[in-house]
Amino acid sequence: MIVRDPISGLIDYEWMPFFGDNAVFVASATDYDLAGEHPWAAYSIRNDFYVSGTVDTFRLYDVDMLMDDGSRFILNLRYLNDRLDFRPDLPSSVTYTHLDPLGRTLSIDHTNLKTIAEFVFEEQYDFRQQGTVYDPASGQVDYISTLHHDGRRESIDYDVSTGQRDYLFTQWEDGSMLGEDYNPANGVLDYRRYVGTDGSSLDEDYDSQGRLNYVVERLADGQMRVTDYDLLNEHAWASYSILYAAGGQIVSVAVL
Repeated sequence: MIVRDPISGLIDYEWMPFFGDNAVFVASATDYDLAGEHPWAAYSIRNDFYVSGTVDTFRLYDVDMLMDDGSRFILNLRYLNDRLDFRPDLPSSVTYTHLDPLGRTLSIDHTNLKTIAEFVFEEQYDFRQQGTVYDPASGQVDYISTLHHDGRRESIDYDVSTGQRDYLFTQWEDGSMLGEDYNPANGVLDYRRYVGTDGSSLDEDYDSQGRLNYVVERLADGQMRVTDYDLLNEHAWASYSILYAAGGQIVSVAVL
């Protein structure tokens, strides 16, 4: 059904009905901001049909806002499988998508909601929340931030010119952290640093082929172990490790 503005004749509002057994529902509808009263030019909704017992019911499925500058905001809801017989009116996930005026994706935010059937989501998704930012010029992924079910937060930065990951940062619920630096040209791991909650840390340096080259391990008691690997076969040993006491004295040397 279409409703037109009586003066301009332009479409002011349009909607599509769904005739259920008990009532008439709005399957989809679009409102056009002909008077320029809102920041959006068109606001569209779409509903999803399902049966609750013997009653025909609708739930919001997505919202699409076309802004005055041509950009778009899209809200999409996903629901539990009705066959599970839980709460089909409760969304299992919510996704927000932002497009620029040229239709290029700028960002996507995805949230998996907790409900009575959370164990189902554990099988479907390995994260609770995930946000993705895209480079508008190339369309490549620029940045991804993820909150996992176990509380682990992970952030990945990409080089948009190559599509390879550039840096990864992970933090666990207990406060321990891991940072990894990659060669953006080929995605090979270059450097890794782990910091524990007990004051310990581990620094690993890799060569251009991704092979472990040098390690500095700081223990919680203040000791430090330094290990060098002979990747170029310059020495008779494959690895040379020195353990230092908290005061700097050499405690032991291990040569392999």
